[in-house]
Amino acid sequence: MSKRWLAALFVAIFSVIIAYLMYGLYAFVFLPIFLLLFLVMFGAQAFGNSLQADSISGLEKLPEPDFFFSRVYMAWLYVNDRERWAEYAVLFSYSLGSVFGTMFGIAISVSLQLDFNASLASWLLGMFISSLIAIRVATSKHWAKTEEHDSNRHVDQQAE
Repeated sequence: MSKRWLAALFVAIFSVIIAYLMYGLYAFVFLPIFLLLFLVMFGAQAFGNSLQADSISGLEKLPEPDFFFSRVYMAWLYVNDRERWAEYAVLFSYSLGSVFGTMFGIAISVSLQLDFNASLASWLLGMFISSLIAIRVATSKHWAKTEEHDSNRHVDQQAE
């Protein structure tokens, strides 16, 4: 882990303590929503791209697709460049998780009748910690170490 990430983690832990002391458990309204939505969306994207990569034979031999928002493009990246795939998947998952998490969090804050300061502190804390986790997932060495997808491995295993 880098020293910057550890310093940011220390700041996050310190902010959690301060927010808890100031607002109690209401400071954690947004945090679980953001984290859950990010992890679910990232996991769904990884699972979907893995299934699609397994179902399309010869995907690693195709040239890079032109259309960025194509599902084949993300599957192609999953097969050919896992580091870049992880960056894009984290970016999409974090963005969508932030938008939907903000909407759900506002609905919960209104139903709990939280004051604006508690809601704002909760939102900032949730965004900060979920962005730290998203950055950690995107820059993980796991994506560099992952073996490249081999669509023939299932055929080879069945032939034996």
